[in-house]
Amino acid sequence: MNRTRSARSKTGCSSCRRRKVRCDEGKPVCNACTRLGLSCSYEQGRAANSTEPLRYRVRFVNSRYTKSRSDETKSNQSQASSSGELQQPVTSGAENNGEASNNDNVETRSSAQVPKAGSDDAVMSHPSHTAQVSAEGSSQHDVLPRAIPMRGPFGASSQPIPYEPQVDNSYVPAFFDLNMNFDLLGDDWLSAQTPGNATLSEPESSQADVSEPGSSTQEATVVIGPGDNRLIQHYLNVMTSYAKIRSSGDDNIYSHIFSNMALFYAPLYNAIMAWTALHLSQTLSDPELVRKAEERYSQAVSLTYGDQNLALHFELSIVTIWFALQFELLAARGIDSFCRHLEFAADLVDAHRRHHKAGGEATPLGHVGSRMLVWLGAYDSRASSVGGSGRLLQSLEAFCSEYDFIDAAFPNLPASPEDLKPCLRLSLELDYMESRIFRLSRRSVAAPVAAWSTVQSGLIKIRERLESDSSVAPIIAYITNPTRSVAGKITTRRFNCLLLLATFYGVVISFHRMIPTTMAMNLSGKLMSAEAAATYIIRLASWVCRFRPPSPQNIWPRLLFLAGIESTDLVHQDWVLRTFTEAEVWGANFRKTRLLLERVIKIQSTEGARVDYLDVMKRDNDLFII
Repeated sequence: MNRTRSARSKTGCSSCRRRKVRCDEGKPVCNACTRLGLSCSYEQGRAANSTEPLRYRVRFVNSRYTKSRSDETKSNQSQASSSGELQQPVTSGAENNGEASNNDNVETRSSAQVPKAGSDDAVMSHPSHTAQVSAEGSSQHDVLPRAIPMRGPFGASSQPIPYEPQVDNSYVPAFFDLNMNFDLLGDDWLSAQTPGNATLSEPESSQADVSEPGSSTQEATVVIGPGDNRLIQHYLNVMTSYAKIRSSGDDNIYSHIFSNMALFYAPLYNAIMAWTALHLSQTLSDPELVRKAEERYSQAVSLTYGDQNLALHFELSIVTIWFALQFELLAARGIDSFCRHLEFAADLVDAHRRHHKAGGEATPLGHVGSRMLVWLGAYDSRASSVGGSGRLLQSLEAFCSEYDFIDAAFPNLPASPEDLKPCLRLSLELDYMESRIFRLSRRSVAAPVAAWSTVQSGLIKIRERLESDSSVAPIIAYITNPTRSVAGKITTRRFNCLLLLATFYGVVISFHRMIPTTMAMNLSGKLMSAEAAATYIIRLASWVCRFRPPSPQNIWPRLLFLAGIESTDLVHQDWVLRTFTEAEVWGANFRKTRLLLERVIKIQSTEGARVDYLDVMKRDNDLFII
């Protein structure tokens, strides 16, 4: 006899409803939360037939989901018009009951101009700050509450209450797609060791509306037009594979950023759409898409620089700058904008550090923002090689000496072989070292031998630390003494080790190319040669290319370029050039890098000596960041 399946509860605990699973409604803690170790709480006064909608009620015009619900939408609209009741927008504590939107688009918005049915745009504002409209106040649309991402509880005075970091174990990121499917992550996200991000998911009890008369809502309100459907799909399918250093818990960090941050902050959303549109335009050779990408990029930059709430939007601004730099890298069109964005990021870090040092209640970085800040440090090092000031790395160095933002971003993650924190710290240390090398080489007065000797000693110590690491030592043994036995599986941890090792060898090459010849003769030869470092980079890169599918994540343009111009092995040079040729489908910057590499190799082979690739760029009037 078949057992009757119990109906799915609509009145279960908050954790079970958030994960869309059945709840046995055990009090005080249900069995599911007990088994998974989650916090279990029940909303007071929530009825089973509640019509309260759920957050992330996103509707795309002309999407498959919207068309399938068109009849129900029209029915709801007719009922609303006959009753004369004012439609309520989605509030911060709302939960989804699956009903269609009355406007056939996004219902969550903080703008007074609600679009009519059939509007071409969808509007998103942060769910924790959506304005509540009442019948008595419907006529007062000249003063609007501003939709901003919340970073902590706020009172009526709009002043931040002292922030106390806490971990919401029930936080489960949902990844977004055009068919309205929110695919939850695996059970590893629900473990006690997984840090919830309080900056992205606030407890429902702390949600409040923040009214700021006289300020524009455009900084936080996202408008999704019908032309964005293709861009969003391209971003989720293609552009999410561009991230470099990964962690096993959140490989889809770009998807996480889109669904949890970009949909609620217009500058970030426009920066992502601009980057995606530029890549798609290069793929399709569509000049119109290039124009639209430029417009979205300009809009994103102007909104970011003009944001009046940077203290609240610190992490969002950092992530926005990251994607603006992705646009600049893909465009490969000069260095001015690239360096200007890094200077802006340095200003943000300095202001945040001073505020934190003075005892102010500074918004802490989450695990996304801290990672982006480290990655921006790597870009600042690249900019230093072409004349950048390197100020962001100096600001980060001062910031880290006063406040360990990397450790604070992962508050409850214990040390383990899969921990991302050591990778981020080593990456930042290598960027410090390389930026210092470039600054020493640009000094008007030659740097003393002691300064270069200090840098060399630092590189030797880093190499010794790497060789003593149980995860890295086997890799070093393979590249120094190749064998026929090669581990075919490249885990997340091993991928990060390979990338960090290649980065270290890239710094070694920069050291040998930047140090004056007279200085190099006075230093002992304890550091490996640039030729050996180039060989090791190529071996590491070929290892990744053999055992991982082709993707921009597995191509290291700058490191391969350094190896290509330093290696004297024709076979290695040909392999690097062929790799760049095959990678040109990922962006026009790969083609420009290949052409520059070919030119530098040709000049060096003719002159029989090293050539500064920056001089070659200047000679061709084509400076860009590799």
